[in-house]
Amino acid sequence: MPNHVGSLSDDTNVVDSPQEIDALSLQYQEWDLEHANMKERPPKDARNYIRHARNILPLLESLAEIHPVAKAVVFTFRAVINFQYDRIENDLRVNNVFLTQTDMMRVVLEVHLIALRRKDPSVISSNERLLDRLRRISKDITECGNAIDTYHKETRLVKFVKSQEWKQRMMDFNDTFIQHRSALLQLLSIRMARGVDDLHQKMDALLTHAFSNNQDWEKRVQKRLRQYGSLDSWISDVPKVQKLLNLTEDPSIDPNIFGALGSKQDSDEIRKHRLTSFVAALKDDLESTVKTHCENNLTTFTKKLEFHTQQLQEAISRAATYVVDQLIGPHGRLHHEDLKKLWKEMNWIFCVDIKLFSMALHEYYLDRLSVKLPQAGEAPMTQKRDDDQWTLEYIGFYSEEICQAMDRDLSGYIRISEVNAFTDEMPDGWTFPQWCVYQALGWHYEQQIYQKRLQYLLDTFYDTLPHVTQWNRANVQESGDYLGLLHNLSRGPSIRSYQSLPPRFLEQIRQKVIKQSERYRAGFKALDYHLDSDDTVRMLFEHKPVESYLLLLCVLIMEHCVNLASISKHHTVDIREWYRIFDNTETVRTLVGQRINNLESAFEDKGLNLESSMESFKDGLYRVCYYENFNGFDEAPAKIKWGNTEIEYRYIDFDVLDNVPFPPVHEVVSESDLKEILVFETWESYNPHADPDEVPPAAWTEDEDDAQYYASLNIEPRDASSFPRHFRRCNNCFTVPMEDMACYHCIDCKDYDLCGDCYALPFDSLNTNESICEGKHSEDHALMKLILSFPEPYHRWVKGSAKYQREQEVQYGFFSQPEEQDQPPPQIVCTQCQDTIDSTPFYKCLHQLCTSVYLCHECEEHHEFPSDPHTEDEYFDVDDSEPTGDTPVGSSYVYQDDEEDEADDDGGGEVDEEGEDDDNEEHEAVPESVAGSDAPAEATIASHRSWHTLLVFHNQTAEEEPEHESSSPTTHERVGSKPNGRLGAGDADDRVARLESRIEGLESHMGELKEMLAELLAR
Repeated sequence: MPNHVGSLSDDTNVVDSPQEIDALSLQYQEWDLEHANMKERPPKDARNYIRHARNILPLLESLAEIHPVAKAVVFTFRAVINFQYDRIENDLRVNNVFLTQTDMMRVVLEVHLIALRRKDPSVISSNERLLDRLRRISKDITECGNAIDTYHKETRLVKFVKSQEWKQRMMDFNDTFIQHRSALLQLLSIRMARGVDDLHQKMDALLTHAFSNNQDWEKRVQKRLRQYGSLDSWISDVPKVQKLLNLTEDPSIDPNIFGALGSKQDSDEIRKHRLTSFVAALKDDLESTVKTHCENNLTTFTKKLEFHTQQLQEAISRAATYVVDQLIGPHGRLHHEDLKKLWKEMNWIFCVDIKLFSMALHEYYLDRLSVKLPQAGEAPMTQKRDDDQWTLEYIGFYSEEICQAMDRDLSGYIRISEVNAFTDEMPDGWTFPQWCVYQALGWHYEQQIYQKRLQYLLDTFYDTLPHVTQWNRANVQESGDYLGLLHNLSRGPSIRSYQSLPPRFLEQIRQKVIKQSERYRAGFKALDYHLDSDDTVRMLFEHKPVESYLLLLCVLIMEHCVNLASISKHHTVDIREWYRIFDNTETVRTLVGQRINNLESAFEDKGLNLESSMESFKDGLYRVCYYENFNGFDEAPAKIKWGNTEIEYRYIDFDVLDNVPFPPVHEVVSESDLKEILVFETWESYNPHADPDEVPPAAWTEDEDDAQYYASLNIEPRDASSFPRHFRRCNNCFTVPMEDMACYHCIDCKDYDLCGDCYALPFDSLNTNESICEGKHSEDHALMKLILSFPEPYHRWVKGSAKYQREQEVQYGFFSQPEEQDQPPPQIVCTQCQDTIDSTPFYKCLHQLCTSVYLCHECEEHHEFPSDPHTEDEYFDVDDSEPTGDTPVGSSYVYQDDEEDEADDDGGGEVDEEGEDDDNEEHEAVPESVAGSDAPAEATIASHRSWHTLLVFHNQTAEEEPEHESSSPTTHERVGSKPNGRLGAGDADDRVARLESRIEGLESHMGELKEMLAELLAR
């Protein structure tokens, strides 16, 4: 590192005036008095050490400008302290090391004060021995921070078993920092008349106390380990390991790790695999040394340290823009000028009641924005005020939601720090009124963008399953088991209508989404796509409220997951890449779990009903995962089961992504892209001369111990014949797992499955008593034909969509009754052969790209459909005028395209000054004859693939509950009555009348809403 002799110039933060030096010395003396007391009596509260260390950080700021080496020491020390301060859990066993670390930094500060008093920066910058010592100090602070980070990641059981190793590790760091302190004193010949302290002995005694088994769970584990004996006697015994883990009551361990909730039929296989993976990792942790654990974590921690250092530098630059005048009153602490004025006018002190604040905020902007200022010589601020006049009615109507966004601790009071945090997050170029409208209503538009993006990524991930190579198939399929929480989060929140917002403001929100996605995607990449702890997530998103970034976080994880799956189509991916995906999903689970616990406490303190409060908080963001992922319900409550409305919106509205250019995820990946996405080499790159038919190891590494461990992993399935592999049990022949091409799952029973061979048997010969539901599996129940094996809860989504599509056919399609006796009955045609379907069974595709595809039994069974993967263009570049792509929803319905609306409605509906249609509700679904469509058959069937899930229709449905003829030979040969005519044969005027009726209803509601807003504004 080059020698840098800095000058104490006035363009840096370096203190140079005598008054500033005296002020710094006085602050140091006050801190040093507290430091002496802490050394005399080291506290037993872990957080005291962190608070004390943070108090010295402001005193070290000017030192960072003296020399790059000094800056590295200060920034490393600051980053490590901030890491630990932000942790939810603080442990005296590792926090005590900050006392010796801070004692060392105290000497560094004294060196800096000497340089300031002498006005000679060369005391530091020209002393090579001192600079070398500072470099070593920076390195040791980093290693200490890495050790603490490693300690917090380990499970309680590993910490307990390795407690003596950890005690020695912390004591070694204490000795290291004490030696650095002594070396600095000797190096600079500093004589301190403070006596010889015995800090080493005190810290040794403190560590001995800290690592004694004085917690209840430690006493329970210690007692049980005396019964079990040595590590070798129980580490491979799964029941004993599970018992020990239960005794630790470790919040970091997924309570479902020993078996997935949900289907009892698939839990045995999944449980075996999860247990094998978890116990193998636990065994590796217990048998490895603490030093090895720290070495393995160093790369990840260094990435986090570099990322956090960059954030610190950016924060310092941003902080320079705020000038806080503490002498003029509390309002001087506010960052935003408008709120400074409001705070001052209202004579508020440090906090204000949320209701009072909401009224005052509206009145302030009502007065400020309603005044019409002169046009001549109009200033930019005047123009900006005029542009913000539209926000007034939103600020008045949604004032409660705006204030709730500020009240982050749910206390009912808004503090200055909360207001500053709220305004500091405002995007560049936005005004405060716009930011308020965003928090009230625009937030829903952003959430829908991320919601649909996340849903699209989940669909895309499962679409890759048929196309990955045989060596990757097990890892990709198992990774899907860990995406359940992300799927549940994609179902919330319930999006409010944001269509009344001006188009230009919606464009502002889209630009915000694009910029923040790019920013945090770059941060995620800087961390090597690995979120090893909830602290890393908070650091990445700069400690913003969880709800503001949760769906974006899920999107980033799923983008990387889909990229890995895409690479797996052509290359063999190291299993450690998928372990990192598991770490990411576990981190999200920890983050959401902590937030839900905090919300529960806040709701209980206010005497609110927990369930209803959780369902309404942020419009139900946690409404599904609260029950399914954190309350352990084996069966989801009815209130969060898939309903028709939610299913409709799950299918549609993907066009919301058209104007948001997210990066492609499942295109062909080039060799250069591999290095951008992967941390570990592919097998083909690592061993280019390997036999392609040879089974590769799970992971490849030069480390012999690691290589031996990964070679011992038995990963199934590993051959082409094992796809698909349905981890479900046939309820007739009891085969598990099914290895037929298809699994037939009943959508009316709770859990009833048939393999392909048993599905072909006569119904009377089937074992129907195995259905896990009230009653037996019945012949009139509908089935899904599953080619892909979906984990829960994605399987529940597919099952819910099948029920919805069946209901649509009963109401409007094949099984519906004509509205009038003389009306021609609807008919349906096979999308492949274009023949009228006049017998059952027939099939309907459930994939979102081809929900208008119907297949007769002959075509489904004998036609070879394409098996290639979908492209991104199929999702987002479909012509809206054709009945294909992602626009059709339910039964034989499509949404009318815009041209037909304009022609039939003759320009009806109010149009605002921006030229946008005010009535942006979804178009009325109207029937369209598939046979009569001008589009050729290929236009509809082109999106269908052989691996799509199909809904199987028989001649009756469960809702009709008709009598059955038992003489039918087989399920496939069952023939139903002829259908009720040709689908979509109604008059075109009927469709127009329905659309006009829908528009009239919407206009009526819009009129009522405008009247309410006008009345509120008048008040």
